[in-house]
Amino acid sequence: MGTGTSTRNLQTKEQIRASIIDAALKLFLSNGYEHVSMRKIADVIQYTPTTIYHHFQNKEELLQELFHIGFAKFNRTIRAVFYESLEQTGEQRLSAMLLAYIEFSMDEPQHHQLIFHKFIDRVLACMQTAPESMDKESYEGMFLLMQTVKALVAERERDGDGGDGESLTDVTEAAIFLWTAVNGYTNMFFPLHRSVEREWRRQHAERFVDQLLRGVLY
Repeated sequence: MGTGTSTRNLQTKEQIRASIIDAALKLFLSNGYEHVSMRKIADVIQYTPTTIYHHFQNKEELLQELFHIGFAKFNRTIRAVFYESLEQTGEQRLSAMLLAYIEFSMDEPQHHQLIFHKFIDRVLACMQTAPESMDKESYEGMFLLMQTVKALVAERERDGDGGDGESLTDVTEAAIFLWTAVNGYTNMFFPLHRSVEREWRRQHAERFVDQLLRGVLY
């Protein structure tokens, strides 16, 4: 009896926590972080604010949890593509990673909007941090993107396709340019991601990434 009751209580706590996270994500996106209170979240899930404080100390901690969840999903997506394409050229690997970014935005639109639109300043600050100082565990996907751009620059210089060389700052700027271009593309397609066929979307994204890399690399 005791074990069964403890199990049910544990499941209830997990369900409440999941409800809090889900409600906060939707409210942060629809109302804006500054206009959402713990009480508003409590009203949505029909619990008292005290219940939420049992799980999260404050709104910032709740936001950090949403960042953690969103980036964990994003990092898994980018990590898989990065290691699957190690035998390919730098350009092919970068293309695959940018396409994976687009796919993530369509498969996880709410998480993508939160981390790459509503709080874009945090991601930009991360990308402007020197690689050795970057929080790689949290921002692994962004780190791998920057490392791929850096490796591609080195590859082109080694093959005689580069100019006078690229500094870390130049590589960072190139990575940010590519990322913001792809981010803008995904933002344009958000309203259509449920109304167009996945295969058409994939083909269109492939053409976009191909033209983008041609403009940046050649």
